[in-house]
Amino acid sequence: KETKDRQWAAEAVNTARQAQAIDSRFPEVHFSLGEVYIIVGQFEDAVGEINEGLVRQPKSADGHRRLCRAYIAWGKASEAIEEGKRAVELKPDYWNNYFQLGRAYFQFGYNRKALQVFNKVIELEPSYDYGYRGKGIVQIQLGQFREAITTYQHLLQIAPDSAEDVSNFGTALFYDHRFNEAAQMF
Repeated sequence: KETKDRQWAAEAVNTARQAQAIDSRFPEVHFSLGEVYIIVGQFEDAVGEINEGLVRQPKSADGHRRLCRAYIAWGKASEAIEEGKRAVELKPDYWNNYFQLGRAYFQFGYNRKALQVFNKVIELEPSYDYGYRGKGIVQIQLGQFREAITTYQHLLQIAPDSAEDVSNFGTALFYDHRFNEAAQMF
C-alpha cells in the first residue's frame, strides 16, 4: 500500500514528465523534475535532469544549487561542494546558495568551513532560522558550546517552537557545565 507521500511523489513525477513532454526547452522544467527525483530518492535521475537544465542555462545559480542538493542527498561530497561553490560564485548575494554549500560542508565533515558559510547565511538573511540552526549544530560539533548557546538563544527568538532546537540548546548548556539550565530543556 502506497503512502500519501509516495502517491504525491508519483503524481509530481508524472506532472513534471508531462510538462517536459510538452516543451523541454525550459531549464526550469528539468530543475523541477530533478527536485522531485531528489525527494523520491532517485538521485542519479535527479542529477541527470538538473544537468539537462544546466545544458540549456549553464550559468543558472538555481540549477547549480539544486545540483548541490542532489549530490548531498546522494552522498557525493566533492560534487556537492563544487556545485555549491558554483552557485555562490554565480549569485553571491543569495543566502540559499550559501545555505546549501554550508549543508554540503557540514554533511561531509568540513565543520569549520560550514561554520564560516552559515555565518554568511545569517549575514545575508538574519531572520532565516535554518542559518542559525546550521551554525548551532556545527558549533556543538566543534566543541564551541558557549558560542552555540548564544546562537540557540538567537534561534529560539526567531523560531521558539522547535523541540529539536530546545534539545540542542540544552545539549550546549550541558556540555558547558550549566547542568541546572540544561535540565530545564529536557
